[in-house]
This record gives sequence, C-alpha cells and structure tokens, in this order.
Amino acid sequence: MEENSNKNAVMASTQRDLIAGEVSKDLTRRLILPEKISRAHDAGVLHFHDADYFIQPIFNCCLINLGDMLDNGTVMHGKLIESPKSFQVACTIMTQIIASVASAQYGGQSVDVAHLGKYLRRSREKFARKLKAATKGQLSDEQMKSILDSRIKDELASGVQTIQYQINTLMTTNGQSPFVTLFMHLDPKDEYIEETLK
Repeated sequence: MEENSNKNAVMASTQRDLIAGEVSKDLTRRLILPEKISRAHDAGVLHFHDADYFIQPIFNCCLINLGDMLDNGTVMHGKLIESPKSFQVACTIMTQIIASVASAQYGGQSVDVAHLGKYLRRSREKFARKLKAATKGQLSDEQMKSILDSRIKDELASGVQTIQYQINTLMTTNGQSPFVTLFMHLDPKDEYIEETLK
C-alpha cells in the first residue's frame, strides 16, 4: 500500500495496477527471467528493477519532444491537436501531453519548458494586433509597450499557474500522479531566448 509515493493505493484504479504488478513480478521471476537472474535478485546480489511492468510492452521514463509536438501539432487519443496560437494554450497542451504519456508508460518523464518561449511571443503578437485594432493606432510606442508588457506578465503567470495546477492534480489511468521533471535548456542562439528568460 505504501510502495510508491506517486500511487494512491486507496483508489480502485491504483489497486488494479498494484495487483497487476504483483502478477507481473511473479511471472517475470518464474517464467521470463533466466533462473540465475531471478536467484541473484532473490539473494540480493542484484536488483531487477520494474519487474511489476516487465510483462507489458510499455517503457520506463522518457524525454518528451515538446518542441516538435507544439510546433507541428500532435495527435492524442486519435484527435489532432494543432500548434497553439498562445502561451496559455501551449501550457495547457503541454500538461495534456504529460498526462497522456504518463498513462502509457511507467516511470518519469522530462520536459524542456524552454520551448514555451515561442508561444509567449505569439501571445504578445496577438495582443499587439488586437490592441492596435481596438485603439486604431492612437497609442504611442511607449504606451503600447507598457500595456503589452503588463498583458504578457499576466499571460506568463496564468500559464505557469496552469502547469502547476494541472501537474499537481492530474491522475493517470493507473491512478498515479505523473512523475515529471521540468527543465529549461537555454541556448543563447535561440531566437526566443528573451521570452524564455522571462
């Protein structure tokens, strides 16, 4: 009941996963692994990791290619998800990708959030077009920049809050919280480096 902090063992979906894991461990140990590996594991000479998923054709841990999935669109559950047109939507799609991947594998996943900088610029460009149209171009460049900076700050805060709330409340199909590492690979040559550093 307490073997994995990502699994709420009180939930029926998690209990099914834990029971299936025990069956997988038994079959792996008795039928799939060479006898000498099973004996070495039982004796503590080595540890055969993830025997609870070994009988299934799924994998452990991955690096999600978020840049490709956002830039070129992706398909989830048979539905096309087009490239987002704003930062907020990119953040939402990212969390949906995390949930989908976590439901189809075991172990963790790593996501480079530096790819979101591009979508912060898209939001700024969208806000600028709307603001110019609404004010009929009567704002000075300084006024435009001030308003856009404020809007982008709000968009950034909302997007990050979306990521935080979604990851902390998502539940996979096997009753786990996704095990996610968010990181930011900064490339000084990236054309969106200014947005990424925000």
